[in-house]
Amino acid sequence: MINIKEVIEAAKLDKQEVAAQLFPRAKHADLALNRVIRGESELDASQIEKLSVLSGVPVDQLFTGGWKVRNKKGVFFFHKDDIRAKLNTEDWTTKIFRSGSLVCETVLHSGAITVSEYTKLITEKLKEND
Repeated sequence: MINIKEVIEAAKLDKQEVAAQLFPRAKHADLALNRVIRGESELDASQIEKLSVLSGVPVDQLFTGGWKVRNKKGVFFFHKDDIRAKLNTEDWTTKIFRSGSLVCETVLHSGAITVSEYTKLITEKLKEND
């Protein structure tokens, strides 16, 4: 999850400008941004990239909860402590590793999903395989 309020403050960004950039089609972009700040909604991948550019903060450093994320040609790599997950966005398969060993390979979902939902699914799958 991204603490967007903290990112805006740390980068000394204008909240109205951030809202306009992240929600260009919204009639009330400031209200949409406030919903994200309150945790009632989340940013999609495109908005996260825009926030990264606006703030000058790399995408993986925008996330809290210890998860680092990077993208390479449609494959997302998630890393936290001794846990790694590899999400292939072509077939939506996920491989989850703990301490370098494959824990499971599965399709956790199909279609759009937020990063926080995805990391929650990783955690749940790890608990199932303990």
